Amino acid sequence: MNKWKLSLIKELVNIKQLINIKEDITFDYLKIVNLNNVKYEDTAENVLYFFTYSEDKDIDDEFIISPFDLRVHANEVIKKNPNYTFVLDEETYNNLEEENKSAKLIIVDNILKSIDALYKHVIANKTSKVIAVTGSVGKTTAVGMIENVVKKKYNVFRIYSKRITPIILKANIINFINETIDYVTIEMSIYHHDHVEILSDLLHPDIAGLIGVDSSHLEFFNSVDDICHYKSSIFRYATYGYYNNLDPRVNELSFENGSLLFKGSKIYDASLKSFNKIAEDYQVKDNYLIVDNNQIKLFFNSELSIIQSMLAYKIGKLLEIEDKDIIEAINSYTPVENRIGEKEAFGKKIVFDGDITTHERIKQLANHNYEESYLIIRKFGSAENNKRFENILSSLDKFTKVFVFDDIEYLNMLRIHPKVEVVNSHDFMKELNGKIIYHYSGYYRSFKEYNETNLIELENEIYKIMKPEE
Repeated sequence: MNKWKLSLIKELVNIKQLINIKEDITFDYLKIVNLNNVKYEDTAENVLYFFTYSEDKDIDDEFIISPFDLRVHANEVIKKNPNYTFVLDEETYNNLEEENKSAKLIIVDNILKSIDALYKHVIANKTSKVIAVTGSVGKTTAVGMIENVVKKKYNVFRIYSKRITPIILKANIINFINETIDYVTIEMSIYHHDHVEILSDLLHPDIAGLIGVDSSHLEFFNSVDDICHYKSSIFRYATYGYYNNLDPRVNELSFENGSLLFKGSKIYDASLKSFNKIAEDYQVKDNYLIVDNNQIKLFFNSELSIIQSMLAYKIGKLLEIEDKDIIEAINSYTPVENRIGEKEAFGKKIVFDGDITTHERIKQLANHNYEESYLIIRKFGSAENNKRFENILSSLDKFTKVFVFDDIEYLNMLRIHPKVEVVNSHDFMKELNGKIIYHYSGYYRSFKEYNETNLIELENEIYKIMKPEE
């Protein structure tokens, strides 16, 4: 973690008053927002706490799921954390209970502008390179796999979050990006058209990948073409770009004479040194990806897994990491979020998929290369499913059989499919031969060594995001 001397903060931030603070203090952690529920402040001797809040523009852009304002909780937070130093504005200070005015306080002109000043200082002095990935499905796994490869040779910091907002990004940069970090890995999601653009403006990718586009969040766009257009803004600052040429829409991107084109029309200026296909010069044999005479084990033999592995492999080669280290890193990769991977259950190897149920997710599971496959849907719940259920049903055609539990949503709509069988226990798994894909539908679900009993209790367990290496 970065250390922040008060003397430096005073140079950067418009401070109006210091109260009960020693001039020589150094802060070990700047608590701006919660970072994936990991309490870095537990190991910090001096914590600087910012009473942050969302602005109207954040809410309008839906970067913020719901408005928040920590200033209204100032009295409560100060009482609960007497050892902290607090950054607040004058209005918040005036509303403090008298006893809380004896806390260690830094009164600033504007809290959010103060955070921006610290962030800009780090960015201006940053030496680390940035590897960023976007796409409709599979970003998290791709970024995790890339991280596993790159850290074979370099010091890597991964920014963890399902939905990275500007304030989350700034909090990570302020606390963790310093001269010891060689590479930062990050996924960039899109919900409204300018989200990837905003995030890439804040943290310029040096290496960028687009692993696919689909109809996720189509309610915010006119078409899937628009989604491809706006996701491709991740390449604007990149030196090296990688795109999924197996995706027919992404394959419409090209780079010519300093311009990024989509279907032959310019969409962005770019400074790319190279613009590369992700999937080329490879073969798939059994469950192995063969590239440059190297064998990479696919934990799930599907087009998406091939793209994720090939992207990690190519970035490893770009960074001159030895082949044996790249292969070992990809083959040993286990998603931190534990959302998808090959597991043991009922004496069988199954692919456990704990991601949320959407048409795009089911389609990716269906787009596999197994001769015989069984999809098990344990839970089924998403606000968009009812709108695009026909798309989900069409993906079920690609499985040998689909088992759905009798207590899930949309049961009556699912059971009409000829390949669907309704069940109420896990005993049937013992009889299955072939690739078993167990879809649970829920973010960050853990899956250890399950048997009949604790598999049923899965919904009660949530995997805690691990702390990035320091």
